[in-house]
Amino acid sequence: MKKREIVRRILFWVFLCVFVVAVLKLGHIAYVYWKNNRGYQDLRDQAQLSSTVQGSDPTKGTGSDVEVIIDQSGIGQEVLTKEPLSEEETKRNREDILPPGNNGVDHEFLKMMNADYAGYIVIPGTEVDYPVVQGSDNSHYLRYDYYDKESISGCPFMDYRQERDFSSFNSTICAHNQKDNKMFGTLDRYKEKAFWEANPYVYIMTPSGNYRYKIFSVYEQYYVDMIFSPLFPTDSSKQELIDLARERALYDTGISVSITDHVLTLYTCTENSDIRFVVQAVCENY
Repeated sequence: MKKREIVRRILFWVFLCVFVVAVLKLGHIAYVYWKNNRGYQDLRDQAQLSSTVQGSDPTKGTGSDVEVIIDQSGIGQEVLTKEPLSEEETKRNREDILPPGNNGVDHEFLKMMNADYAGYIVIPGTEVDYPVVQGSDNSHYLRYDYYDKESISGCPFMDYRQERDFSSFNSTICAHNQKDNKMFGTLDRYKEKAFWEANPYVYIMTPSGNYRYKIFSVYEQYYVDMIFSPLFPTDSSKQELIDLARERALYDTGISVSITDHVLTLYTCTENSDIRFVVQAVCENY
């Protein structure tokens, strides 16, 4: 056998082995993504309420707040065992704050599954439909899912130094930018103003109330920047964040934001490891 033929055969088998290994690795990655997505879909199915919260009157709370009292004549009357919700609480719990086609989530179930549960985020028009956690640092949930199992998908998480009830001036949520469009993989759709015009809202559902945020700024920014700061202790620092968000915006949304508002900052990675894609929204009903 000629030397050239031997070299050609060796190269063939080398390339074939490389190809097989590459296919196996891609198949493994695809399987891992599928497995992670299936886990979140199962969680989503279990956490979704089949109907709105008990008691159609939002000022009366849930059905567990009502007790039937039988008087001497044998006639039963419903009596509130708790005080009616305040105007502020009623505003937070209105049914129209729920995402379109969504009946809310079972917070007690989600809290039982993971004690780090903070709330649930839904962005109509995207694939974002996940529970949000808040751990003891900002790295754990990059590699662990909602079940606290090691995962390349991780789980959307809040900055551990902010208020879990979203009462901070700026609440931040981070998640991976996955190639299969899961997690925050569809957040970059907001690069197009037409998409924002059709889908301007972000919904956050929490045990203390439901909040609707309207997106006011979309841009890319280096990760080492004040917008990723956990706290804004002064009015001037709050105003600086608002001004920077407006200056960097890819397009004008015309939405005004003040230092007394509550801001939501969502961010994910880009092809440049030093840059993050940022979507900021202001709460309409806090």
